[in-house]
Amino acid sequence: MHAERIVSVIVVTLNERQHIPRLADALRNQNLPPGVALETVLVDGGSCDGTPAEAERCGFSRVIVLPGASIPECRNAGLAAVSGEWIGFLDGDCEPAPDWILTAAPYLRENEPVMIGWPAEPPLTRTWVQEAWHLHWRSKGTLRSKDPEPFRLITTRNMLFNRRALDLIGGFDQDLPTGEDTDFALRAWAAGVRLTPVPQLRVIHHGEPATLRDFFRQQLWHANRRAYRKIAHATRLRHGGHAPLYAAVFLVALSIAAVGVLGAALTGRRWWAQAALAPVLLAAFVPALLTSLRARRPGMLIPLTVVYALYGTARALDLLGFARCKRSWKTR
Repeated sequence: MHAERIVSVIVVTLNERQHIPRLADALRNQNLPPGVALETVLVDGGSCDGTPAEAERCGFSRVIVLPGASIPECRNAGLAAVSGEWIGFLDGDCEPAPDWILTAAPYLRENEPVMIGWPAEPPLTRTWVQEAWHLHWRSKGTLRSKDPEPFRLITTRNMLFNRRALDLIGGFDQDLPTGEDTDFALRAWAAGVRLTPVPQLRVIHHGEPATLRDFFRQQLWHANRRAYRKIAHATRLRHGGHAPLYAAVFLVALSIAAVGVLGAALTGRRWWAQAALAPVLLAAFVPALLTSLRARRPGMLIPLTVVYALYGTARALDLLGFARCKRSWKTR
């Protein structure tokens, strides 16, 4: 049967060879709507583990290799290569549910510019770090299908849109080493694209950080002062300012703690340091308390406090100019 529409799925990778067969199987086994054909394009930024060869072996429609290219450069190369009227993005370590495209189809068929998505979830067998961070996403006060800031819930781990939306947005900002997908969704929203978070649009993210060390490294990599400045300039922090504001609050708290530690060292009075650490603990404890109460999971209070403390520290360090070289957190 001749396909009336093509849905093009773009996957950007760097050293994801171990995950490619599972992703390829999930795409191959998609329940496609009648008259819809699937095109899969993998863009690799220069893997050294054989990811491109594995993608070709697994049957991707096209494999593009761009050694040394940034993530937004790879995403734009994928957009330039696809032919579909509907376009989706997944990460190489993701696994979409069998009805992923089927669920998306009614939204993408609309005549207006549309973008949909939903936060990816960790595997069913997960560590407490993964559970705490997933609870953070799942329990947000704005985590619902009708969201006042829907761009916050749509990333390239689970994103689909139509050509009409792409025509309004243009490509990804290649000046951003990370955070380019949030910027892409924010610009879509500002351009009048209808952004709809869809909870039924399920994707498992198998590469979710499982340890505190990896979580911290991921957040340090995700943090991006350029993206913060762009959001602030575009919205005057009226929208999308949660992350930069929290980073700023945590930076102030860490500065107070540093002064307290210095004061304790100079005076020999430990209470200086103990008192100065209070703002840091408070900055992590308050959002953890709100999240655990909202989710009705009081037992997650301590794990959430630890996770928020690491998140805030990583984002504050980025504001100070650390980790300017945005190598992937998965690169050892």
